[in-house]
Amino acid sequence: MIMNSSHNSAILAVALLLCLASCSPKSDDPSNQSPPADIPDADPFQWTELAPAEDSRMVYVSSSEGDDSNDCLSEAAPCQTLAAGLAKLRDGQPDWLLFKKGDEWFEDFGRWELSGRAEGEPMVVTSYDSGPRPLFKLEADRSCVFMHAESRGYAHLAFVGLHFYAYSRDFTEAHYAGDSEGTECIFSISTSVGQVRDVLVEDNRIEFFKGGVTFVDGEDVLGNTSDIRVRGNVVTDQWTSGDWAGNGCYMNHVDGALLEGNVFDHNAFILTVPDDPYYEDRVPDDISQMDAAGSFFGHNVYLNSGNRNMVVRNNLIAHGDGLHLRAGGDAQDNFFYRTTVGIAYGKDGSQHQGPFWPRPLLTVNPKPALGEASAALPARDEAAARRARRPGGDGPGDSTRRSPLLRPDPGP
Repeated sequence: MIMNSSHNSAILAVALLLCLASCSPKSDDPSNQSPPADIPDADPFQWTELAPAEDSRMVYVSSSEGDDSNDCLSEAAPCQTLAAGLAKLRDGQPDWLLFKKGDEWFEDFGRWELSGRAEGEPMVVTSYDSGPRPLFKLEADRSCVFMHAESRGYAHLAFVGLHFYAYSRDFTEAHYAGDSEGTECIFSISTSVGQVRDVLVEDNRIEFFKGGVTFVDGEDVLGNTSDIRVRGNVVTDQWTSGDWAGNGCYMNHVDGALLEGNVFDHNAFILTVPDDPYYEDRVPDDISQMDAAGSFFGHNVYLNSGNRNMVVRNNLIAHGDGLHLRAGGDAQDNFFYRTTVGIAYGKDGSQHQGPFWPRPLLTVNPKPALGEASAALPARDEAAARRARRPGGDGPGDSTRRSPLLRPDPGP
């Protein structure tokens, strides 16, 4: 098979959360009543099956072995740079852009301007060969993929098996470049002229941006963005010093979204309670306590009140604030670990307030509000556990410092 995505980093979420499928709600508890028949129960998690069409153009990129003078159409003759590979793709076609696993780039995708052909025939950006995900190391002001549909729409896209790392914002490493507002990693803005639909974001690792995955409409119109699927990703350590808080995933005015099998950990809240052992004393002096502790608008997952038809299932959401499901939806089999709030539902004046179906979920040691005592927390030396799992390294080449919930990506 052409794509051999390294799914290992998200396996913790899949293993923990699928075990909840056997939970049986109590029939006398009205909050656990069955949802309408048109909302199906979650099937066991499976990775999306992607295969090229007969006429797909396969474009290969390797920073270690490639050359931009190659035709880039085989593993034996890849391009070297992201830009050269991107230039080979054909708009409106089911082309694939494949990056060699284990390679690294200091490039982003810039302003995205391409679509696939149809549902089931998407344009795919993914990886090839074996090893850890291809790694894109970006400066503080660089988005990974920016889709701003000002004059045309984008549809039928899949971003699968990639690693995006805002390395200059990683305050736990020597290459930290100082306090910054940051920006979103995968960032989509639709309009009435340019709609965004049928987008898959799967099996990616996103770290230290302002926001991990963001889909919004620039005109606050419901439906200009639709059919968004965010599955099996590991999204950690989004934060900002700006006025607007960071989020692991933020959506507004989206009609139809599925968040499934993801790990959202320590997003928006660098410190979740005073003296949080997660980062020990490693938060630098140039990050204020306010920025470190997040804000009212910062959440692991924030699905705002302009949305409709939201499904959130089989996710692991940990540290900081949990899930804000402002316009209702189906929240099923999610695992909340040490969050200030598990699920917040509804909003006064919501334009598209829908029903809320909180099917079986598990919350472990939810944290109290900031500033309150935390006697219920278990005694854990999380910082020591993190160090034990992390190889040393001080330069940009070392991106293995990760959440205590996760092990460094071992590859396939």
